[in-house]
Amino acid sequence: MRKIVLFLIMLSLPLTGFSQQEKKEEFEKGIWEFSPSIIYSYAPSLSEGLLKTEFHVTYWVNEEWGGGLSYTHKFINSAEVNDDLALIGSWNANRFLTLHLGLNYTIPKKEGENGFFGIYNEAEINFRPKKWFSFGPVVGSVLSKRTELYGGLHLAFEF
Repeated sequence: MRKIVLFLIMLSLPLTGFSQQEKKEEFEKGIWEFSPSIIYSYAPSLSEGLLKTEFHVTYWVNEEWGGGLSYTHKFINSAEVNDDLALIGSWNANRFLTLHLGLNYTIPKKEGENGFFGIYNEAEINFRPKKWFSFGPVVGSVLSKRTELYGGLHLAFEF
């Protein structure tokens, strides 16, 4: 399973180099974006893979910069595990690449467990068939006492 995550990371790296700046469309200020993702994650401390669903809500202040929240729900062998909540800053580095960085909090699932903080970082490759819709691969990590490396697929809807 670790090989799948590493393969997705290696697959997306060349795509960032080939992305091109194109003529910019007029950007409306104050655009909201909702982005669900399906993700496979590997946590070395657990020695297991996790299946995750992730939801971003981002407010784009301008065509380059935005900020928002990310909520992640995790599963191991169909059993629910801790959820994560992240406060993120987002940057459209170019037409095809969006980078997210923020503070992640792992919410305790069991009574008596403590939550913990980490650093959330993610890169999305965006293919945009419509002005309001994009999709593509996503790779990233959460660096904390339970570090995770992940890859998956995202959809994004702007309104």
